[in-house]
Amino acid sequence: MITCLMWSIWSERNKEIHGTKPKRADLICTFSASHLAQYHKVTSTKAAANDVDSNRSNGQVQHPPIPVRSLSVWQPPAASCFKLNLKATCDNAGAIIGFGALIRDHAGAVIAGFLSLSKGVFLQKKWRLQQCFIV
Repeated sequence: MITCLMWSIWSERNKEIHGTKPKRADLICTFSASHLAQYHKVTSTKAAANDVDSNRSNGQVQHPPIPVRSLSVWQPPAASCFKLNLKATCDNAGAIIGFGALIRDHAGAVIAGFLSLSKGVFLQKKWRLQQCFIV
């Protein structure tokens, strides 16, 4: 818990240094506890899967627990509105970055779309820094 709390405080301090208003102390504590709970949930699922593998070596056959993962489902905008969905991705080497955008109406019909590929070597830290200056 102390590590999560220290990380949260450090992150909020960085936000304050860079001009963003930091969260209140009670929200930092709540976030840290939630983050730690999520970590324990994920690691306990992995530990259960490892137990299944060790049981197989003992001749016991057990089925691993299936982790439930909630998928994000697209929600349409109100009838008089449009929704803009953005996506960016890069290859493992950082040599190509792809940007995409779709504008959809309330029925889900695509009104406009955009796709752009950029070639070159992109460093993640440099990219984040450049994003700070895009208005």
